[in-house]
Amino acid sequence: GSFTLAQLNTAVSDADVAILGANTFTAAQALGNNNITGIKTASFNSEINNATTTGAVTIDWSTGGMQKQAEPTGGITYTFTAPVGVCHLQLKIISDGTSTAQTITWPATVKWLGATWAGANNKNSVINFWYDGTNYWAQGSNEV
Repeated sequence: GSFTLAQLNTAVSDADVAILGANTFTAAQALGNNNITGIKTASFNSEINNATTTGAVTIDWSTGGMQKQAEPTGGITYTFTAPVGVCHLQLKIISDGTSTAQTITWPATVKWLGATWAGANNKNSVINFWYDGTNYWAQGSNEV
C-alpha cells in the first residue's frame, strides 16, 4: 500500500508492506508466513563446493541448498547437517572424466523415491532432496 509521513514513524503490519523494484537485504528477512507472489525467477548466491572426494563428507545444508562435489572415488560416507527448515535441496556430483569405482553410503534419513540412485563412473549426476524437517526424500539422475 501507500504510506503517509506519519506512518513512517509507526509500525506497519506485514499486510501493508509491498517490496517493489530491486532491493538488497543485508540480513535474513522474516516474511511472517506470507506468500511470495508474482516471482519470475529465484536465484541463489552460490553453489557450495564440497572438495572431499573420498572418505567422510559432511554436506552442511544450512550453508546453502545447492551444493556440488567432485565425483567421489572409493568409499564415501555422507553426513548431512540439516537446513533451517522444510525445503528443496540439490547435490550435483561432478565427473572429472577419469573416476574409478565408488561406493556411497547415505544417511539413514535419506529415503529414496523409487529405485535407490547409483552413481555412474565418468557421468555427472544430480540428486534432488525434499527435506520435510526429518527426512530427505531423494531422487537422482545420471548424465546420459
